[in-house]
Amino acid sequence: MAPVSNSQNVQNLHPAMAHFLQGIRYKVLPLLHYLPLVLIFAFVLYMPSPRLGTDLTKMELQAMGDVNKRIIFSLAFLIAFIGIIRKPGALKHYLMEPRLLLVLLIYALLTVLWASSTIVAFKRWMQFAGFLLVVWCALLPEGSPGRILNILRFLFTTALVLSLIYSLLGKANSIEITTGAWRGIFSHKNILGQVSAITLILWFPTFSSLNSWKVWLLGLLSSVMALFLLLKSDSATAFVIFALVFLGWVIFYLPFRREIKYFLVPVPFLIFLFWITNFQKTGIDEMFFNTLNRDTSFTGRTVLWEAFLENTGSHTLFGSGYNSFWISTNKTAQNLIQQLGWDPGQAHNGYLDILNELGLIGGVLFGLFLLQALIRTRRYQNIDREVGTVLFFIMLSQILYNYVETSFCRSSSLGWLATLVSAVIASHVLNRQKKAGENEN
Repeated sequence: MAPVSNSQNVQNLHPAMAHFLQGIRYKVLPLLHYLPLVLIFAFVLYMPSPRLGTDLTKMELQAMGDVNKRIIFSLAFLIAFIGIIRKPGALKHYLMEPRLLLVLLIYALLTVLWASSTIVAFKRWMQFAGFLLVVWCALLPEGSPGRILNILRFLFTTALVLSLIYSLLGKANSIEITTGAWRGIFSHKNILGQVSAITLILWFPTFSSLNSWKVWLLGLLSSVMALFLLLKSDSATAFVIFALVFLGWVIFYLPFRREIKYFLVPVPFLIFLFWITNFQKTGIDEMFFNTLNRDTSFTGRTVLWEAFLENTGSHTLFGSGYNSFWISTNKTAQNLIQQLGWDPGQAHNGYLDILNELGLIGGVLFGLFLLQALIRTRRYQNIDREVGTVLFFIMLSQILYNYVETSFCRSSSLGWLATLVSAVIASHVLNRQKKAGENEN
């Protein structure tokens, strides 16, 4: 007797049940490919930091570890891996796409061998590789880039809504007592500033794309809220970076006539030049920092950078090991903390941290990866203007952001996750389009 196929079993069911099962198969199951992405971003956005409300230093927090993080991340990576291997040829196909990123990944694995803590470095490298699996899994369904954008908009906007409610209600730790800066549901005001800036980038392209009035209205409300929280966070870094990104968006993407743009672009610079020439008594750098209510040392960062650069000379070429410098067992990091008198937990410059941990070789590879990703996200706009604009400005904002903060190659960093999502999506779609063109020829 011949075996009965699944399709024949469905046909033998009641029409209503058959319709329900087909809906599950073709509409619900494909959504599971996005579950790992949702788990990762939701955890980083919503899970309160173990340091919040305590006097723990960053080193002490690192030594404690985070059980919740390990469980959620491991579950997300496992689901993503299963989703990819269930589709024949998917893993091999993905491994052939972002070759420069994979070279960087392999080199980072090699640096684990001489890291101060091989176990810690390898765990963090596994998270790097796991994030790639998560993005690849989310790219399996058709039309996934647009859905990924909507998922990120929902998650980031919801985090800001919660932050707004927490701060307005005066919940514990939602407002810094000394400065009055808001931090919402996050552990630091700069994180609220970064999330607000990324949310603005996620929504702004809706105003220069063809969308329904409902999407336009939602984008407007979300943008107003994000801008308000950006200002209340008092994060000068996030504000300046968003201002630069916004200026670029106005110049290149706002649907004005070219003649109007040519007229408007020089106006701010001419006004600035007029003010400097006639009214400004102090230097430009002093005026800039006074305007932001900051000091010229970037809130103590320049002292850290000088001390940090002295340390990188001992492992200039190959680095100290992937993501393994700022850990409690590293005596060099402990000596640097004692020298500074405070625990920075990072170099507060993503490029210095990359050079320190991956050396000149890794620094060159990482720089090429960023350049390639920036070019590809720019080209992606020819395929999908709205999604491509978001990806491009996320890349640009993170390239700027990492001058004064470190998010690159940090497992719990929203900036690093957003960078990987942007780079991998652009690489995947452009390679798929290229192969489609070759097949037609």
